[in-house]
Amino acid sequence: MYEKYFSESEQSWLIQNKLLAKHIFESLEDSENVNPLDNGEPDLEPLNQALIAAKITIEANRIGIIEGPYDEKHSEMISTYLGIPSLTDEKRKKFWNFFSISCGDFQAEHHRSPKERIYMEGMKECIRAMEELENFDIGEGGTIDVADLDTGKITKLKLKGVNTKY
Repeated sequence: MYEKYFSESEQSWLIQNKLLAKHIFESLEDSENVNPLDNGEPDLEPLNQALIAAKITIEANRIGIIEGPYDEKHSEMISTYLGIPSLTDEKRKKFWNFFSISCGDFQAEHHRSPKERIYMEGMKECIRAMEELENFDIGEGGTIDVADLDTGKITKLKLKGVNTKY
């Protein structure tokens, strides 16, 4: 169903990686099933954001950087897909911190998801936030305190992209 949105090389990757393709298509479906607009029409923006995240995920997997390094080269690849200028050092740090938090949130709820699905979900959240916010205002450094609203505990979140740990 979603294959038509991908280039031939992306489709080839999806065919060669059927299990990961299943996770990508599930994520796309989740993004398609969101609240409708006020006029009753479907809101296509989350799906469009998910498609970009899927393409970035496929490329990151192809070139072997799903698990990092989360550096300038990785950021450049993402900027190309987003059609934005290169991120400054400060914005790049904030982007990767927010990405790590987003990955950690998804991973906490979906323990058995593969790193590619975690990456895609983190990327979807970053794309959504970038479109809504002009500036990321996420803390600096390698860890942040996170409150678990279910247990009332505050734990440290070690920021490492798809390898983020609570």
